[in-house]
Amino acid sequence: MWFTKLIGLLLFLGIFVPFSNGIAQSDLTGNRPVTQTYLIRSATVIPRPGVIQSGQDVLFKDGIIKSVGRNLTAPPEAVIIPGDSLYVYPGFIDVANKLDVASPPEMEKPDDFDSSNPDDYLAGIHPQVNVLDHLNTQRGEWRRLGFTLVQKVPMGMGLLPGKTAVIGYSHPHEQVVLAEDVAVYARFNTVGGMYPANNLGVMAKFRDLFQNAKLLDIHLAQYNSTTGVRIPEKNPVLESLVPVVNQMQPVYFEIEDQLDIGRALRLQEEIGFKLILGGISEGEQYIPTIKARQVAVSLSLNLPAAPTDSVGPDLEEIERKRFERVSAAYTNRVSLPAKYAEAGIPFAFTTKHLAKDKFFDNLHLLIDHGLSEDAALAALTINPANILGISRVAGDIQVGKQANFVISTDPLFDKEAQIKFVIVNGHVYEYEINKGSVKAASNGVEHWNYQASTPAGESSGELVIWRESGKWVGEITIDDPVKPGQLTLPLEDIDKSATMLGFGFSLDSNDRKIKLNVQGEISGTTFHGTLDVMGTEQFPFKAVKKNMPTS
Repeated sequence: MWFTKLIGLLLFLGIFVPFSNGIAQSDLTGNRPVTQTYLIRSATVIPRPGVIQSGQDVLFKDGIIKSVGRNLTAPPEAVIIPGDSLYVYPGFIDVANKLDVASPPEMEKPDDFDSSNPDDYLAGIHPQVNVLDHLNTQRGEWRRLGFTLVQKVPMGMGLLPGKTAVIGYSHPHEQVVLAEDVAVYARFNTVGGMYPANNLGVMAKFRDLFQNAKLLDIHLAQYNSTTGVRIPEKNPVLESLVPVVNQMQPVYFEIEDQLDIGRALRLQEEIGFKLILGGISEGEQYIPTIKARQVAVSLSLNLPAAPTDSVGPDLEEIERKRFERVSAAYTNRVSLPAKYAEAGIPFAFTTKHLAKDKFFDNLHLLIDHGLSEDAALAALTINPANILGISRVAGDIQVGKQANFVISTDPLFDKEAQIKFVIVNGHVYEYEINKGSVKAASNGVEHWNYQASTPAGESSGELVIWRESGKWVGEITIDDPVKPGQLTLPLEDIDKSATMLGFGFSLDSNDRKIKLNVQGEISGTTFHGTLDVMGTEQFPFKAVKKNMPTS
């Protein structure tokens, strides 16, 4: 809330004149908007894949969709969002994202440590860990691309790092939790230097854990219904797996290769539990089995680079065959989502390991290789809502559901489309339309997380700069001082060298422009400088460079 707090300071100093543009304002703390009622007027609404409704109004209040239709009556307190020429879609839902999640604290090995029989926690077996307990301040990097909800998965080594949760990509200081204990997160990984140390050991350990959880469930039922039964021993690991063996909670298995798919399917067949195969990027041969068992699936959006070699007459035979193999593997990879869609398997997408500037490019690539736009939209909206068990409140646009929308300037999958608004739980985030902004070339892009220190307190945000037509351009994200949400502003007068950085940005207020300038020095990946406000006040401003953030 740094900019909102700064506005309050400038008001006190008599420097700033509040905005007056007919739009409801936040209070000076930035914590509570004056109104939480909005009406999107006369837009093209795509409430779910395959349905297009033109000239529609959408009324939402307190984060809930109240009405959808033509010529709705606007409540007196409503903020009107003109929707002419805009397209309204359900907000995107990401699956299995680790961004901003910290690892749980490590456990020291005891003096009598036995590598053949380690403590479960040491071996990375702690499904009772709640990812929300280790979630840091949320950044809005993926919200800028249309993501409104995200399934956060725990960090940590080993087989069972913890349980996942679904949260909203809302304000960094406001955590909107839709669902906790959504799934147990599992991987075919080992900590190293202790049992289980190989694939056979991992499979045996999973079988042992699930079988013991079944026995614990039977013991608990007997203890709760019959006298003369001993008290079950307290075991947080097995207790966390009881809902799994009762098929009340799914296991999200992180998939690294097609062998992992086979292992997970084998465990499910032997033990019986709800399975989500997560992050699939290969293994087309398993599609019939996945469909027959109605296994839930998320496919990776992280795609390999296209082969760059060419097959010419002078190419050696061995190189020709290598190129043909690489090309075939690439084609199979980018065609995989289309094959799942053709088989009738409703899948979601995960952005895990994906650089955010590749998101739309990779979607377009998948569509170019046979995936329909409706299937792509379903994989970002209604399918993950169903898979994560939140379809009651999210996934499409209908009365009573959460107000989570992506609003674009053109049909979403047009290559010229840009995102104008993202609405999360009724909070409106508006973005400047800049053709070079959303699709800036990856070459030369620099992401910086900044922190400003003012008498109003510590505050943070993101600035991005890149080379365009031979000069530096960029943008900065701040809290919107006028209405709930954030505002992305273009940077002005960027002057950058290997050791120096300077830029400005400004806002209009009635008949005057509020100008802010930042100047300072770069040392490696850190920046230290000052924020100058209208030449009257200066505050410390520092930033840390982040290269191509991934989930």
